[in-house]
Formats: sequence, C-alpha cells, structure tokens
Amino acid sequence: MQENFYRAVGKKLKELRDENGFSQEYVANILHVSQVAYSRYETGKRQISFETVSTLADFYKVSLDYIACRTD
Repeated sequence: MQENFYRAVGKKLKELRDENGFSQEYVANILHVSQVAYSRYETGKRQISFETVSTLADFYKVSLDYIACRTD
C-alpha cells in the first residue's frame, strides 16, 4: 500500500511539473536536492517527506490532499 501511495504522489508531482513547464532540475533546486533524488520522488522509488510535500504544495499553490490524490 505504501509503495502505491508514493507512486501516486510521484505521478501527481510529475503532472504538476509538466503543467507548469518546469524541469526536474528546476524543482530539485527549489527543494535543495539533486535532480536524481527528485526524479526518484516522481517515480515513487524514494519516499518523500511531509515537509517536502508541503513545500511543493505551497510552490504549486495546491492542497496537500491534491498531491496525495485525495481531491481533484
């Protein structure tokens, strides 16, 4: 179950990034992580912290529930 959650969050992060025309490197720099680490967030291969998800929700001006795929 947890693995599916991280994949769903990653898919939503990729969707948001693509909609806004940002590169992985650009978003990674905002988070102060490497592009590889950010790529792993998007693929669900790396667990993402609440703090990081919260930062991204603020950055994209969406709710945490939206990123967690709990709302549309």
